[in-house]
Amino acid sequence: MKKAIFVLALSMSFVQCSTEDYSPIDSETDSGIGTDTGSGNQTNPSGTVTYLGNVKPILDQLCVSCHGSVSPKDGLNISTYTLAKNKIDKIIKSMDGSSDDDIMPPSGKVSNDLIQTLRDWKSDGLLEGTTSASGDGTGSGTGGGGTGGGGTGGGTTTVSYVSTIEPILRQQCTACHGASNPSGNFSLTTYLQAKNSIDITITRIDLQNGQAGIMPTAGRMSAANIQAFKDWKAQGLLEN
Repeated sequence: MKKAIFVLALSMSFVQCSTEDYSPIDSETDSGIGTDTGSGNQTNPSGTVTYLGNVKPILDQLCVSCHGSVSPKDGLNISTYTLAKNKIDKIIKSMDGSSDDDIMPPSGKVSNDLIQTLRDWKSDGLLEGTTSASGDGTGSGTGGGGTGGGGTGGGTTTVSYVSTIEPILRQQCTACHGASNPSGNFSLTTYLQAKNSIDITITRIDLQNGQAGIMPTAGRMSAANIQAFKDWKAQGLLEN
């Protein structure tokens, strides 16, 4: 019961968190920090929406955890280009609320921008695209930052609370979740507090704009900052 109350309190907190992005100590470590305005991928410069460049990142984050290749829920697997292409009408209807079934994903209706991306993919011909770094601007290359995934230096940089996580929390969270009268009675001002709440923190900040429960509520953190929390957990939640 206490755990349920804590999670509920946390889901209602972070309400007025700042949206400033973290300015890294080492500017060469991550040149891609900025405000994430969409699904975390760069769009095709030509304007054509493709599966690899635009749609797959959305489905990977919002859908395939339940509708992947291993025991897909309701027998619906959309983890590949062909499977997603064949089910695009069902996917759109389940997201925009026009289906008789429950809205998907279960966490809440996604932003209209993401739904429009799926519609544009259909109207553009359901193209697969390419993962070439110099091809269609999918953001999968090893360079150029932006809102894509190329700014973390390949994950080789050690992430610690003091050097990386605490500055992000201070700039984006502790204005509301500080030591003095924290919102929702949830404070993120110490190493132990941040460490003990890492799972729920990642869950909330990794939601898409428009989804219920996203934190900060003013808008999704930058992709680089979100990845920093994931890397911190993967590396053992180091303090220094």
